[in-house]
Amino acid sequence: MWCADREQANQNYDEVIRLEPQREKAYCSRGNAYSRLGQYEQAIQNYDEVIRLDPQHAKAYYNRGHAYSKLGQYAQAIQSYGEVIRLDPQPAKAYYNRGPAYDRLGPIGSASCTGRVKTCRGAPPFIQHTTPTTPIPTYP
Repeated sequence: MWCADREQANQNYDEVIRLEPQREKAYCSRGNAYSRLGQYEQAIQNYDEVIRLDPQHAKAYYNRGHAYSKLGQYAQAIQSYGEVIRLDPQPAKAYYNRGPAYDRLGPIGSASCTGRVKTCRGAPPFIQHTTPTTPIPTYP
């Protein structure tokens, strides 16, 4: 469901979930709407519910990875994309988005990053400056 008024869309998803609480597609759609509103924590909660209802739901893992990336929680994003790679017979999108998450996570250890254009102290010179360049899409 594509709706310009995402708050209204979420109200409709809320009603579907009230009537059919086991309908994972409604949680996934509501998560997508929250993600488009920039409300990534709420999106993650909905994707978690999808995964609880259907642990093989690769799109929920993918979209959860996107939300974690937007929150800067790259380790969790990498884990979610890893699940997509495990479940999806054609996981190219997950590999594509897991790469930047690894890049933004930086080296394990003493590197610290701050700001939109990240300056990482303690990282090797070739990755001291990283810039998010491509928005990571969600897929319904």
